[in-house]
Amino acid sequence: MALDRAIGVVCIALAAAAGSVALVAGASSPPPAISVDRAFDHDLGPTDDPETTAAFLDYYERAERGAWALDAAWERRRGDEVTLGSEWRQVQDGTGNQLIAALGSLVGTYDGRIIACGPIENQAELCEAGVAPDPLRTFEQSADIAAEATIPNSGSYTVARAPDRTMLDEDTECFVVRVRPGHVSRAFGSESTYCYSDDAIPLLVVRHQGGAVDTRTATAYSLDVDDSDFDELLAVWADALLQRDLRSSP
Repeated sequence: MALDRAIGVVCIALAAAAGSVALVAGASSPPPAISVDRAFDHDLGPTDDPETTAAFLDYYERAERGAWALDAAWERRRGDEVTLGSEWRQVQDGTGNQLIAALGSLVGTYDGRIIACGPIENQAELCEAGVAPDPLRTFEQSADIAAEATIPNSGSYTVARAPDRTMLDEDTECFVVRVRPGHVSRAFGSESTYCYSDDAIPLLVVRHQGGAVDTRTATAYSLDVDDSDFDELLAVWADALLQRDLRSSP
């Protein structure tokens, strides 16, 4: 799943920038994370309903394949404490080009190349990490993994509708995806919440994993994406590196 994989890559870069998540959060074990949706459990729709699962998968795949740009606020919580936070800028064109700038890093794929740049202060130059995989195959694999993980009554996850939320003056459709008791999977963490606009833009993504809760809340989005959006992110990154080099020059 391209979005979740990209988020994972960014989080790895985030940990490098922060030293380590454990260092930021403290040495003691944090209390179990409480779902932002647990208070609304009585309002959730039925789990394992085939129509609900199909609706979620439709939104999920459309979001993966869609062309959109998103600005968001991202934060990580452990218990009641916010341990990390960042602005988030994501641009994708539906053909395999996708860049995410967040947490002092730039990751994704562009022009057939993998982009994986760590924190600016530790990076000598804009970095490429090899040839990007075929986007059509990536889309198909992502859809297959999501569909297999959420098969009603037997998949690793249950899917239920959550109460809709109004975000950016839009009514969204929300889903809670929870790991089924007795199953272990990292596909959607232990629990994920997704709220989509009519155009399948993920305006809210909440992911639980390993005692942490990562929340990405959209602050603005656009369906008008072209090469200039990618060039802007690359240029901002290159300029930041240039300014760093100028500051460090004797």
